[in-house]
Amino acid sequence: DADAIAQKIRKAKTDPDALPSEAKGLDERPEARNLVNIYAALSEQTVDAVLADVGGKQFSEFKPMLADLAVAKLSPISSEMARLMQAPDEIDAILRIQNGATAFAQTVPAVGVVTARRAMFVGPDERNQRWVDGGLFAMTLVWAFHALGLSTCMLNWALPNVSSNRLRKLAGIPDGEDIVVLIAIGHAAEGARVARSEKRSVDDLGIFHS
Repeated sequence: DADAIAQKIRKAKTDPDALPSEAKGLDERPEARNLVNIYAALSEQTVDAVLADVGGKQFSEFKPMLADLAVAKLSPISSEMARLMQAPDEIDAILRIQNGATAFAQTVPAVGVVTARRAMFVGPDERNQRWVDGGLFAMTLVWAFHALGLSTCMLNWALPNVSSNRLRKLAGIPDGEDIVVLIAIGHAAEGARVARSEKRSVDDLGIFHS
């Protein structure tokens, strides 16, 4: 609920310095970067745009701003989660279409659907851009849920149009919205173990030109 969301923000770890006016000032401040990233994602702004507005503010001033924004954006999601928890058949129907969560579908209390508006991307050069932007948004959204104490699991949507149309009809998604990914949302069981993959080095993943 709204109080729980606000409390999570108030308790978030920070440092004693004021917020910088540029993104570079967050390089050595992971706690500050985390909160600014959440604010940017929820307000649909870039980090630079956020810092242009809040640069110089202390966290005692910024945290209430973030809490108000998070409540405004996430409370409707919490309310919908509560409704869906009373209607598990609807979630089961969505998960059956996706068909990739059969091992744990019965434990999922809510499902989010990330979509991209097709009309916002025009021309052949942007034909794949909505999937890229939607994926980046989904990752940031998952981080925001994690910061608020919620557990998530990305559910891949590599399915034919007929499946997308079934989900649109079931979930009330407009025809002009392309489905990017589903996200299972809830609270992990006490003591639940999460699989972790060993991180590869930057040298293995990147090619650097000088």
